[in-house]
Amino acid sequence: MQTDDETRQFVSELDRFSGGRLTNKDDLALLLSLSADSDLRTSFDRAAFLAKFSVKSRKIMTRIGKDGEGYDALAAELNKSLLEAADLIRNIASKAPPDARKRIEGRYLVMTGHGIQNLFSLLEDLMWYKNWSIDHPPREL
Repeated sequence: MQTDDETRQFVSELDRFSGGRLTNKDDLALLLSLSADSDLRTSFDRAAFLAKFSVKSRKIMTRIGKDGEGYDALAAELNKSLLEAADLIRNIASKAPPDARKRIEGRYLVMTGHGIQNLFSLLEDLMWYKNWSIDHPPREL
């Protein structure tokens, strides 16, 4: 599935906003395009919210270490957030053509070490979308 020019331009703008930190631009653009439908926009926005929480939580957990106060509670919340974010991404990707859907599922939604790494990478991109949406007025795609 090809994404429209407006979405690709937005992702380029988002990449500049992030300081060039986006690593999954094509897949982010695909998810944005698929979520242009108002029903899926809510799922995308929720996934972006969970992404910001997950990325920040992971950094805190790394900083405080396994023996740090609150680590276990934060780990439990992170796990719940990851599962929900993965479900939301799966729901959005279900509207993609089969090849794109399989690519998203195979890259980000398999619960292997590599799959979790890829999921966090996508969540970091979604976090930048959330940061952008906080700093900018609503944008229709």
